[in-house]
Amino acid sequence: MQNLLKDMIKQQLHNRCYEKYAKEVLRQSDAYTQWILQNEMWKKQYRKKQKSQTTVTICAMQDFVPGFQIPDEDILVFVRDNGKLDTLASQVIADFYDANAQVKIAYTDEDCIDGEGLRHTPWFKPEWSPDTLHSFAYYGNVLTVRTETLRTIWGVPDKLELTRKGEQNVYRMFLCLAESFGEIPANSTNKPIADIDKVLFHREIEKNYILSDADAAYSDSIYEENDKPDLLYADLISEKHKETNQAAKGELKKGSCEDSDKELVSIIIPSKDQPDVLETCIASIRQFDSEDIRTEIIVVDNGSTAYNRLRVEEFVKKYNMRYFYKPMPFNFSIMCNMGAARAKGDFLLFLNDDMEVTQENWLECMLESARLPHVGAVGAKLLYPDSDLIQHVGVTNLAIGPAHKLLKLHDENVYYHGQNRHTYDMIGVTAACLMVEQDKFRKVDGFREELAVAYNDVDLCFALYEQGFYNVQRNDVVLFHHESLSRGDDLLSDEKKERLLREKSVLYTKHPELKGYDPFYNRHLAGMKHMYLCDYQFEYEQENYYVRPVKWNKEEPLEWENNCLNITIEIAKLQDKHDLGEIPRGFHIEGWSYVLDMDNSHYDRQLLLIGDNDMIYEVDTICRNRRDVVRILPKQQNVELAGFVCRIPRGDILPGTYTIAMLAKDSCSKQQLYKKTATQLVVGD
Repeated sequence: MQNLLKDMIKQQLHNRCYEKYAKEVLRQSDAYTQWILQNEMWKKQYRKKQKSQTTVTICAMQDFVPGFQIPDEDILVFVRDNGKLDTLASQVIADFYDANAQVKIAYTDEDCIDGEGLRHTPWFKPEWSPDTLHSFAYYGNVLTVRTETLRTIWGVPDKLELTRKGEQNVYRMFLCLAESFGEIPANSTNKPIADIDKVLFHREIEKNYILSDADAAYSDSIYEENDKPDLLYADLISEKHKETNQAAKGELKKGSCEDSDKELVSIIIPSKDQPDVLETCIASIRQFDSEDIRTEIIVVDNGSTAYNRLRVEEFVKKYNMRYFYKPMPFNFSIMCNMGAARAKGDFLLFLNDDMEVTQENWLECMLESARLPHVGAVGAKLLYPDSDLIQHVGVTNLAIGPAHKLLKLHDENVYYHGQNRHTYDMIGVTAACLMVEQDKFRKVDGFREELAVAYNDVDLCFALYEQGFYNVQRNDVVLFHHESLSRGDDLLSDEKKERLLREKSVLYTKHPELKGYDPFYNRHLAGMKHMYLCDYQFEYEQENYYVRPVKWNKEEPLEWENNCLNITIEIAKLQDKHDLGEIPRGFHIEGWSYVLDMDNSHYDRQLLLIGDNDMIYEVDTICRNRRDVVRILPKQQNVELAGFVCRIPRGDILPGTYTIAMLAKDSCSKQQLYKKTATQLVVGD
């Protein structure tokens, strides 16, 4: 009887441990649910708010066809039939228009919802992005418009001609209205087109749904094979876009092109001591020379050796290029400006010497965007050589500074509504391959020469944005980037890290209003991650989430040492600095552990820091969901939370060298396990 009672108590303890464990696994598996809990508290008070006098009517997009009657209400909301509006949507939309009298047309953020009511896969949208709209209907499943604004194009010849496809008509309507508003400067704070920054539509789809190329092409909508739109959204505006391009092309000055109808693009390549790499780059350009575009290649050399200089001079005639040699310390901005000063073309293309062209129409595509009056810099998709790994699909201005998204992910997949497929307006593009009209380049005084190595391209893009231009990422143009052949990785040394921080400081000193702000990157997206994810940070991700060490007033617990406890330490260091002048605030230790052939939901873990100064500290850890560990250890029980993280305040540990060990305590018994690692944490004065 006594043994039975003990077994019952032990089973109850086990159940409690597992329930707590399973709850934490679920919590850490669904960041978006946590985001909702954190960011939608406004709904509780909003339901009590006095309703607006502005009237709103809802209309299905498929009903926007010939014979449609414009309603009398103030705001018309077009909605797809593949989901449902939030219960507060009409009230929120009315209030938004009341508070923003300049807004004539608006779209909303949205997400998905499964059959059990679980919301997932949010879509947080950018501010007005004209080139993105020309690529696909990025407004998604909801578009709102003032009825008085819609009437301005209603029935006007050559403006809006409705067809049998309602969703395409809504898209046409948006394009017509956007055109009627005229040029909208990128940096305007008074735009007539806006994103209602709340999740107001829930698309009905299961959580395991994977976005496909077809969905990306059709604005993330599912169509039956026999019910696809007559045209892709991008095709709907192709003729109009061609007219705009031809008009822009006709206005170009002819001085540099003499009597030729072919436009001249000056390709400027900074290079030093990389003749083989440089020749690969230039040969690939010449391989895909266009019959419709003239090019001149200008190589600026800041001091190659005599041998390498001679080698470059040998293929000047072979590739019909111009070569300027001037020994000086490396300064990318100066070299680019030197090339631009010698350029004869109406368009400048800045290209790293470690680039490799891969397609015939690359210049045509980039020029198509660069010649548009509202466009500043134009970038291309860059992949790592002989692979489909992404190196660049545009620059986003994150909380930690400018960064590449989707870095080293496989381009065969479609990410976040075609961020690696469609043409997107971005805050910046990389100067590894950047085209800009020469007049616009001179308008912002070219590259800032104070930025010798990093952020000079971002500074140029910021300056163009501040002049009202939109910077465009053309993901239909793909080049290989043999990255780091030219100057190496900025993060390999402390000296390079400090230089990077200094140049970032210069960037935001010149553009203070853009620090932490990116109009083409929704504020609800993560500001610290390379994926497009909602901006929710678990405790293990928060750099200011510290645990306090406690002095261990006992001997090292060697009697508990057991090889069943397995530990892998991945990080043990002083935290990196993110801003110039910031002193690292603490130590970061991270890794994963498990107890072999045991139920790991039972164990609480602490780190022990065994010092060479006779000090021992005990430090609690923050558990982390590690799906990779589950894949590595398929036969081990409950290892989802095998990951652990701890950040220790810098002043809480005495100077010394500490060996990292772990103590694992079974919550269902008196068992304690101990294991020392070979990893050490060095704490300086």
